[in-house]
Amino acid sequence: MANDLFVLYNQEDVKDKDYVHSQFMIAHLENDLNMVWPNVITGNNIFFWGYEWNKHGICSESKFDQATYFQKAINLRYRINLLGVMRVGGVVPNGHLKAKQRIESLIASRFGGDPILRCKTASNCQVLLTDVL
Repeated sequence: MANDLFVLYNQEDVKDKDYVHSQFMIAHLENDLNMVWPNVITGNNIFFWGYEWNKHGICSESKFDQATYFQKAINLRYRINLLGVMRVGGVVPNGHLKAKQRIESLIASRFGGDPILRCKTASNCQVLLTDVL
């Protein structure tokens, strides 16, 4: 489990114009985003963030510009610190499979509710946790 705040995407869904615009608008946040919201599937962070803006952030455009949207994502990541909760619970990224029930139990005990976990099988057959909802 390499990250906790990201969604899988199809790169063809993003228009080049929107991608470039997103990159320009969030350039000052790039270092923080590289740490807290990387694209662990393909490694193309800039393109991934453009997709995230076009898929999710644009819905908040009347309230937040792109920079504010991504700054809020960074703040949320630090406030929730899902990876820290997992580490304390003994679930660390080490290439070994984790029991879904164990991850769900850790999240539920810390934050309440019933988390929904989404995974993807990578080309090397490794199962990756991609979303926690």
